[in-house]
Amino acid sequence: MNIGAILFLLFSLFLGSFQTPVSEPVHVIDTESMEGVFGFTNADGTSIIVHGLGVGQEAAMSKWNKAIGESGKVLSVKYATYQKGNIDKSSGRDTSYNFENMAGYIFNVKEGSSTPNETYFLINENDFDLKALLPIKKTEDALKNDSLIAKEISAKKQRPITNIWQIAQFSDSQKLFLVKFKRQGDDMLFSLVLQREDKLLFNDFPAKTKDEISVWRVDDGGEVTPDMFSLLFAAKTSDGLALSIEWWGSEGENTFVIADDGEQFHELPISYYRYTYPT
Repeated sequence: MNIGAILFLLFSLFLGSFQTPVSEPVHVIDTESMEGVFGFTNADGTSIIVHGLGVGQEAAMSKWNKAIGESGKVLSVKYATYQKGNIDKSSGRDTSYNFENMAGYIFNVKEGSSTPNETYFLINENDFDLKALLPIKKTEDALKNDSLIAKEISAKKQRPITNIWQIAQFSDSQKLFLVKFKRQGDDMLFSLVLQREDKLLFNDFPAKTKDEISVWRVDDGGEVTPDMFSLLFAAKTSDGLALSIEWWGSEGENTFVIADDGEQFHELPISYYRYTYPT
């Protein structure tokens, strides 16, 4: 190699040391444009039914190709057909036992395995960045009311706590708590509280009642416990997190999506209800 070539190589290496490094892509979901539909799996977990939408939506259904549920599990799905159902045999329950009698849009699970009778959120993978999903560690850890986090939450809300549980963890710095506060007259309150480093973000569920037979849900006895709640998914957004949460009651399951703006949670206009009262 001649002197000129050596000098050119050294000069190229010198210039390269000043080049701006290529940044890694940021994986987040856009909660303002997020679209999808809810459904649940059949008795062997091989199909999902999307119900309650009326007829004539086959074209819209065909774009959903992924399903997310069970703490962030992702399934590949494909729209198959519209099922007319059998109203004479139907129990009126939105369960896997009544799956074949229900009217709705049927999706076949192509990749992945699901648990029977589980709720899933169906999306298009081109519009929902699946790499934004976070691993979820489920817990049902009861904490003492004089624990540090309980004291911080009580002080922030300026209200005594009766029960507190950690129900999920997304990272070392992000934990989700279920907190029931002390009744004040007719006012009752529980909250889902996200601890993110030194911040506390609340999603409140206030209620007014004279008795405690049915406060937040039918026949709940004024109680909330961690076994009533589970997460379909947790995903990163440009501001923080989006969480899809299942809330079970005696008559059925409510599923909703909340997202935070860095300071507090707000509920998105995406929700679902399954009537599952035992026959």
